[in-house]
Amino acid sequence: MVSEAVSREAERTERMIRFYCSRNHGPELCDDCRALLEYSVGRMTSCTNGAAKVPCTRCPADCYDPAMRSALRKVSSYCRFRMIR
Repeated sequence: MVSEAVSREAERTERMIRFYCSRNHGPELCDDCRALLEYSVGRMTSCTNGAAKVPCTRCPADCYDPAMRSALRKVSSYCRFRMIR
């Protein structure tokens, strides 16, 4: 079962990726953004911290592939001041 913290973070990540993609690649989720979303959610759901999960940005474990981490940082940076909370 997926914890509430993972669920919230996965939802937040999906909103960010969809927002980024719609502003930069078109109205539909492109293949690259879809792959990033699936990868990120997969990593979150298989997190070894379980119920004690902290946001990935504050996690001491380094479980993301460097290319995917870089792509997610780019999305996160783009969305930081553009999305209404």
